[in-house]
Amino acid sequence: QANIPEIKRLTIDVAGGNANSANSATFTIDLGDKRLRQRNMEIIIQQTRTLLSNVGGIEVKNIGPLGGGGGGALPIHIEIKGDGDKLKEIATNLSQKIAKVKSVVDLSNSYQQGNPAYSINIDRDIASNLGIDLTDFGLTIQYLFAGIAVTQWEDPRDGQNYDVYVQIPQDERNTNVLDLLKIRSQKPDENGLPRMVPLSVIAKTTNSFSPRQIDHVDLHRKVTITGNIDTKDIGAVLGKIQKIIDTYELPAGYSIIQKGIDDDMKKSFMYAVAALMVGVIFIYMILTAQFRSFILPLVIMVSLPLSFVGVFVALLLSNNTLNMFSVIGIIMLMGLASKNGILLVDFINQQLIEGATQMEAIINAGRVRLRPIIMTTTAMIFGMIPSAFGTSETNRPMAWAIIGGMITSTLLTLVIVPVVYIYMDKFSKSIQKSLKNNEVHT
Repeated sequence: QANIPEIKRLTIDVAGGNANSANSATFTIDLGDKRLRQRNMEIIIQQTRTLLSNVGGIEVKNIGPLGGGGGGALPIHIEIKGDGDKLKEIATNLSQKIAKVKSVVDLSNSYQQGNPAYSINIDRDIASNLGIDLTDFGLTIQYLFAGIAVTQWEDPRDGQNYDVYVQIPQDERNTNVLDLLKIRSQKPDENGLPRMVPLSVIAKTTNSFSPRQIDHVDLHRKVTITGNIDTKDIGAVLGKIQKIIDTYELPAGYSIIQKGIDDDMKKSFMYAVAALMVGVIFIYMILTAQFRSFILPLVIMVSLPLSFVGVFVALLLSNNTLNMFSVIGIIMLMGLASKNGILLVDFINQQLIEGATQMEAIINAGRVRLRPIIMTTTAMIFGMIPSAFGTSETNRPMAWAIIGGMITSTLLTLVIVPVVYIYMDKFSKSIQKSLKNNEVHT
């Protein structure tokens, strides 16, 4: 904390109240007001990661705003599925390729080196011939290695009872232990007494490793690669990772799926696009009902695609990206941008009803409606400025998207909408004329 002056408060949570997290700790860092510090969060996180990397034996993961946040999905979450012994090799090789991508940090996979174990292989044919029941064999091994409480012992000092376990001493558990242990056979000897058979006769012991954890999905074993991204442009990094996955040659029976924030972003983007399309359809339906025309709503809605120019320019200049919050701003912009076209077209129609020519009506509409258009646009832009320059990381992209879209849609609407109105009016009249000619011929 002394090396990072921006830290106002540091909270440490060991194990998090979960027995499965006994070897983990969470640091919650409060950096205070964004406006009162000179360095941004990305630089502070990078410095913190550098300081912690000097501590041996620990693994650092950022789960804050730039790392998936609040226990949610991490930016990098890749699942490798398959049945075989190549999962570890694939996970290691793929992790090495992904680690070379710029801005990828805290990369790890769920494959863990197994704990040392003794693998006991039973010869079932020999065991059956000798009358050895496999259940008895398993219980014998369990009792002698894991231990079994056979009685209780009372401490004469305090009267406390303690369980007494019978098991093989720790220092004698090795591959030769089966030579010292015997199991009772269900076939008696020639004297009718229980036959005791050494365990080494029916089983062999080898040193091996026992998996600490085995993950399954859809009845297949799974290894998960997770990591963080220390840049705001998460989509670009995930795109590079997806290219690595697409070009990676997998053996038969294995598959790789990128999930995490990438999967969430794709789903959220599809929902946003669906909401945008529904909004455009409703705008068209409402305008059709108001103007009683199928052509005039199309003239008004020309301003909608024009606003995208300002959206992308504003996001670029403000160092923001096209994310879910900026897409929400675009959806809001659809209704705001169309009001300029409504003001122009409505006034043009009024002038035509009063007897003005088309060109006179368009010129009068531009002169008379300019002031209310500028007033409403300026009010909206100034209303978004506090959010655009505020401390909220979520409101800023949305505000800049609205500001940029309003500026370009307003400027271009005053020029493009009248031109489109003239051509659409000619198109409408030509269709009506052709329909009348068809009626006359019939």
